[in-house]
Amino acid sequence: MIQKTVLIILLTIGLYAKGAKWQELKSVHLYTASDFNLKPSVKCLEIKTCMTDTASKKCGGKPFTEVAICPKSLKHFDSKLINRFEKLFPKSSTKDNIRKVILPNSITNGFVIDDKGTIWRLNEIEDIIDILGEIDTSAEVQLVLWLYGKHHGKRYKKVSDGYEVISENFRSICDGIDDYEEYSTYSLHVNREGKVTKEKRLKYNKHKVQLVKKPAIYLYPLRKQRIDVSLVINGDITVSIPPYNKGWSVMVDTNGTIENRYDYLFYENTLKTIELPNEGWIKQGNELDVWFNAILPKLGLNAKETEQFKEYWLKELDKDALYEIKLFSLPFLTENMTLIIDPKPDTLIRVIFNFKAIEKSYDLKEPTITTPERSGFHVLEWGGMIEGEE
Repeated sequence: MIQKTVLIILLTIGLYAKGAKWQELKSVHLYTASDFNLKPSVKCLEIKTCMTDTASKKCGGKPFTEVAICPKSLKHFDSKLINRFEKLFPKSSTKDNIRKVILPNSITNGFVIDDKGTIWRLNEIEDIIDILGEIDTSAEVQLVLWLYGKHHGKRYKKVSDGYEVISENFRSICDGIDDYEEYSTYSLHVNREGKVTKEKRLKYNKHKVQLVKKPAIYLYPLRKQRIDVSLVINGDITVSIPPYNKGWSVMVDTNGTIENRYDYLFYENTLKTIELPNEGWIKQGNELDVWFNAILPKLGLNAKETEQFKEYWLKELDKDALYEIKLFSLPFLTENMTLIIDPKPDTLIRVIFNFKAIEKSYDLKEPTITTPERSGFHVLEWGGMIEGEE
């Protein structure tokens, strides 16, 4: 009788697994609080990331929320407690950040309010998975993959001991010399304890790419208002702050402050093709600081934008190298890095450089620069690409 019962159970499990259909997994940022089942003692979970100051290794600005899971209203808690919870910053730790693979120079922590009104800081993956309890929704499966930072689930189906997942792993490597993309498809298993097991690579390819680094979009409306920004890229967006999802919808002050915390919208992207003008500049790396001070205002950048441009690019470019420097044309950017803004700005300035290390100098005609007038609702974007030395 016992053997018969066991056989029936095993047969039922086998039929369930065989009959399960593949279903789509959404990006972790698109799930809502109701898609997760937190332990009853946990009233709210937020995962926040901040970019770190290079010298102090502390948050260099206000953090942004990656994931927020607060199924019920927190109004019954003291307003001072909620205010303190909302203002918490990630902190460096001798332990891991929440995510195993994260943005360079960033810290990611989790924050919890429990049923007694106590706030907890979490800086290990196991802590997050523990408060989820048994992994029993597709949203939780995707969160597990996101936390480990190796995979982005595309499809899933339930099996007897967890979930089978088809996932993608995309990575861009950019050192200015050998820039390439790696793309892999995996079959893997996520068990109910939140462990990724039985990982098998199904497909892999690698190819050289062009990576546009740190385009920064500054918005200056005439009144405080919500602005929608989206991109159509001839390539892929590889990173964004705040998270891009299908576009940004942000509240912006007249001084350009975005959502009370950001100076600009940040992203990076690959390009499948590049076209450069014949004109440009030849500059030694150790000349760039002075040259940027002269050329960037002519191109339309204000003092703050110039300093932030220099802060990033002077660290990226080799002082001992000789560079050919060219600007992508507005028609090229419009076609290959389309920027859609609603409401439409009165003035749009886009300054995207291509830096190419060269062996020796040559005669290169410099372009004629007409400084644009920043009037009305105006938008400025800067960024660049480092092309490999030939």
